[in-house]
Amino acid sequence: ERGAQAQTFDALLQADGDGLQLVVQAMGQTALRLSWDGRRLDEQRAEWLPPQVDGAQVLQDLQFALWPLAALRRAAPFGWRVVEQGDVREVFIGDRLIVGIHGRSSDGFTLERPAAGYRLRVRSVDLGGSAP
Repeated sequence: ERGAQAQTFDALLQADGDGLQLVVQAMGQTALRLSWDGRRLDEQRAEWLPPQVDGAQVLQDLQFALWPLAALRRAAPFGWRVVEQGDVREVFIGDRLIVGIHGRSSDGFTLERPAAGYRLRVRSVDLGGSAP
């Protein structure tokens, strides 16, 4: 959601110790494909995808929402802080809220970036991948 506009996308995410693979589809077409190995991000995007949808920011949003708290705190640059209480996680630079994640559960979450002016509502469905 951005302002009064809302769009729905389907995404398939695979994340493990080796990295992350993400495919985002809209109207049956692949909009974005990300592959991250922990060092390098490869991004393939449809020509029609708005430039505001940035692969690096999508990856960062996923990390803020899904990474373990201790890992986020270790990776946070100087001046950043990550606060978590219950199902709410917030990321700050100094005193400025950068990202708020609410309702974190196995069913999904809501992520808000106030300065960027968008809200992302994620509903998760387990497709039966193998657990370690």
